[in-house]
Amino acid sequence: MNLNKALKVKNVLVGEIAKLKELIHTHNIQCSKTAVIYDTQAIYTELTKKINDLVQIKSAIARANSEIYPKIFEIAELRGLIATLNETPTRDGEEYEGYRIHAASEPIKGSYSSRINKVTIDNTVAQLEARIQALQDDLDAFNYTTEIQ
Repeated sequence: MNLNKALKVKNVLVGEIAKLKELIHTHNIQCSKTAVIYDTQAIYTELTKKINDLVQIKSAIARANSEIYPKIFEIAELRGLIATLNETPTRDGEEYEGYRIHAASEPIKGSYSSRINKVTIDNTVAQLEARIQALQDDLDAFNYTTEIQ
């Protein structure tokens, strides 16, 4: 199977494991006067099998990804950088901040200038997003062409 399919199988397994854990958690204790709805012992056996399957597929994915990890890591770091830039304040110009407290209250002005302005941030984010898209295209091609055991 190719790496793209393996990633999908991994995600399905993760979902199935979460459901099985929830079944065990919610149905392990049952009232003795009601019929047994779920056999949590059987569910546990199925859960451990799925966990073993997940470990195997994650290991195969990790082995296959070893040559492309630099691109995966770069995407993650660029996304973090974009988040930081988008959260960076960019106040410029004069703003009223409040009033002095005395008989002749007059507004207090503050003058601000950002070191990295909004236009620069927007342009930089656009460049970073373009780089991420190029890296993602490489990853997609890799995932569709790389076969795993």
